[in-house]
Amino acid sequence: MVDFGRVQKELQECNKDINVSGISVNPKFDNLINLIGTIPGPVGTPYEGGTFKIDIDLPGIDYIIIYICNV
Repeated sequence: MVDFGRVQKELQECNKDINVSGISVNPKFDNLINLIGTIPGPVGTPYEGGTFKIDIDLPGIDYIIIYICNV
């Protein structure tokens, strides 16, 4: 299961320095499971002026509860 509180905290941390790094991460839809990140091309490289987009999907993790019976 995804910890949505942690995801919100990490999103705020990623977007805090957007003016310096240009890197941003935002929800793709109205949920925090599908995110989209944008990374600007580094200055002084052939990638300068480009914007690279990445899709981030946070999978739900099913934890297995192991029961130990003391019989």
